[in-house]
Amino acid sequence: HLSMTGEVTLNGKVLVVGGIKEKLLAAKSASATDMIMPEACRHQYEELSDEIKQGINVHFVDQYEQVRKIAFDYEDLVQNDSTTLQALHPVHRSQILKIPAE
Repeated sequence: HLSMTGEVTLNGKVLVVGGIKEKLLAAKSASATDMIMPEACRHQYEELSDEIKQGINVHFVDQYEQVRKIAFDYEDLVQNDSTTLQALHPVHRSQILKIPAE
């Protein structure tokens, strides 16, 4: 339930993008609970109404390493919550629970 927006350079810098309102609404309509967004877009995000921002956690990043940590370190993100674990792909769930993939 993770969505992302932004552009990443070959050096790993995450660049600003436009259309944050539309991208946030699209992520929410796709049932995303978390969204990774460029730090440089924070001002666009802060201008949005609370109603639009409600229901999704936004993670602001400026380097690819931050994106990787959020997107691929599921154990930290889900904190072993059973509902979230069941929603994960079986391979990712098996990595967290240390069991073979289905």
